[in-house]
Amino acid sequence: MPKNEFFNDFYYPKAHKVSGLALLKRRLSQFGQILFSSRYSSVENLNSSIQDYYSHPKEVEFYKTYASFGLHVNELEALQEIQSNSSIKKILIVGCGAGREAFYIAKKCSQAKVDAIDFSEDMIFQAIKINKRPNLNFYSRSVFEMTGSYDVIWVTSILESHIQGKRNRIQFFHKIKELTHENSKVVFTPQIKKLHPLHHYFWSSQLLKLRWRNQLQWEKGDVLLAHLGAHRRVDKLVYSH
Repeated sequence: MPKNEFFNDFYYPKAHKVSGLALLKRRLSQFGQILFSSRYSSVENLNSSIQDYYSHPKEVEFYKTYASFGLHVNELEALQEIQSNSSIKKILIVGCGAGREAFYIAKKCSQAKVDAIDFSEDMIFQAIKINKRPNLNFYSRSVFEMTGSYDVIWVTSILESHIQGKRNRIQFFHKIKELTHENSKVVFTPQIKKLHPLHHYFWSSQLLKLRWRNQLQWEKGDVLLAHLGAHRRVDKLVYSH
């Protein structure tokens, strides 16, 4: 299987190749989605579209296939300090999907109780079926439903990028802070990408700016995207910042 451009240490399943007339048709469809689809017309619809996207059977199937892969190189570096600290007893994983990070972290931090949460009931269902670790529990819930404090909070890669609006992203991290104590560690991986005029993400962002001028507060970096050539098999676009 071909290597994915974002993670050189992992072989993603190959997506269906789209080119020629099929690619043009898909781009026109996406163009129409950006300008006219009600999925992106309000914060509520936007959040619902993200949940629908990651609950799509093809997305769930993909994430299930590499639930046992473990951590990427950059994630392993973040885990090193955590797993060597015997005082860590409670870990929260936010946006766990089908459990890739959760299974590995629970194995390496066997002294800790690990809670893993995700809004997708379908993802959690798959994770629970796979789970055999007594110190790991999966829950289908929002981080805003969580209480107490954790020694480590692990936010899955680029999860906060799916939160629309600076105010909402700040609110998310305020909630993360509520779940910490003075010695807690928080791990997250932001998405940092330059929007160059030669890249279709740039034009997606500009079209979104046009669409949201009277509906939502557009911010530089807002984009609706689909990962052609990577693992995505779903035609619908997903919001990212």
